[in-house]
Amino acid sequence: MALAKGEPDGDHVAMEEILFQYQFSPTTWAYVSSIALIAFFFKFSRLLSVRNLDLIALIALAPGLLLVSYGQDPSHRSLAIEASGYFTLLGVSLFFFGRLVSDLFLTRRPLLEPNLSLGGLACMIVALSVFLIGGIMYAPLDPASSSEAAVGPVDPLPQESTGEPNLVFVFFDLLRTIPSKTVQSVSASDDAAVDDLTSRILCILAHFAVVAGLIFAGYRHFDNLWTGVAMATIYLMLPYTAQMAGRVHHVAPAALLVWSLVMYRHPLAAGTLLGLSIGLIYYPVFLLPLWLSFYLRRGVVRFLSGLGATLLAMALFLWVLSKPGEFPSHVGMFVGHFGDMFRLSEGHAEGIWVHWHLYSRLPVTVLFCCFAVGMALWPARKNLGTLMSCSAAVMLGTQFWYPEGGLLFMNWYLPMLLLTIFRPNLEHRVATTSVATRAAQRRARVRAVKELQA
Repeated sequence: MALAKGEPDGDHVAMEEILFQYQFSPTTWAYVSSIALIAFFFKFSRLLSVRNLDLIALIALAPGLLLVSYGQDPSHRSLAIEASGYFTLLGVSLFFFGRLVSDLFLTRRPLLEPNLSLGGLACMIVALSVFLIGGIMYAPLDPASSSEAAVGPVDPLPQESTGEPNLVFVFFDLLRTIPSKTVQSVSASDDAAVDDLTSRILCILAHFAVVAGLIFAGYRHFDNLWTGVAMATIYLMLPYTAQMAGRVHHVAPAALLVWSLVMYRHPLAAGTLLGLSIGLIYYPVFLLPLWLSFYLRRGVVRFLSGLGATLLAMALFLWVLSKPGEFPSHVGMFVGHFGDMFRLSEGHAEGIWVHWHLYSRLPVTVLFCCFAVGMALWPARKNLGTLMSCSAAVMLGTQFWYPEGGLLFMNWYLPMLLLTIFRPNLEHRVATTSVATRAAQRRARVRAVKELQA
């Protein structure tokens, strides 16, 4: 994002304490990362492959982010530029939505290895992780020096402002927001219950969890470590990851959803992780028809047990935080937000719905709910590949009607999108064969003990 002439960049000042004369703007990173993505992953021997089309679409997300950021800059505030950015993101998101749905019909999945060796990709992950940690740990929180001062508040459109409160995430409101130079949709609050160092560490750990989940999924479920490392490298190289690095409410749900897929063989663990994501950002609740249908023939009781126990534990935690005489302050906010998701509220006037009539969001919401519920019936036979692509499609679909900052919460679906892009045929990984029953597990343990005693 361009800064005003003579205006210091807080992130640059912080990073110059580590790297002498460090200067790297988001626009420059978008150019460099796009070239690197093409060099590392574009298959020049198969120009018409679906993989190349997916890679170009991933790169196309960067211009939309930069246009939104440029249009929100107070030095040249422009609703037209901001709108062009959101509509660019809308076009790419619609392509990916169609790609994820059509993935159910793709049968030929040739292994297209990256152009860089496994050791080279691992080196890139280490280097990118160092820069990611530095950007999060050294981002200033002082409003006078942070990007909040550089980006400034975004004035809502007066003709559409309803005066209603923001949509909030109860647990994430306890954490500080680590500001970035671009797309400053949430300000760093001074009354956060958790100190800034803890918030930074949690954000870094969430990014590492996403990276580890992608690598482990490639190694364990795709039977290809090289593919897992390639997915993790793309995740760290995307301009979105760099621009939204300090947004824990972007990355923490992504880590939970990725590991829910990784742990699909264990319904109790998968239900626990999915329950955590629902308790944090609420919108993964629309994944329940899909996941319940997947576990219907085996593991549904364990899945529901983990899901229900997790949500109950989170509700009890919020009840403990509630002040005496104000019952249930946190719990009421937590429960009430499920209704707020469907409210025609503008809040801070962020996202694509600033530039469309607010009530046109209603039919989009209805279509999305029909799609999410329909996942319980179609496709009839669900496997791990179906679970990956449809979960990504549902979480991507929430972006089309999310009222504040819609289309900017890409991490809610991007890691699962990468899993879908790189996955092999997984038709044999269904719940009836991959998820073992408890009785079978007990028999296997008893048989192993008897063999050892013999």
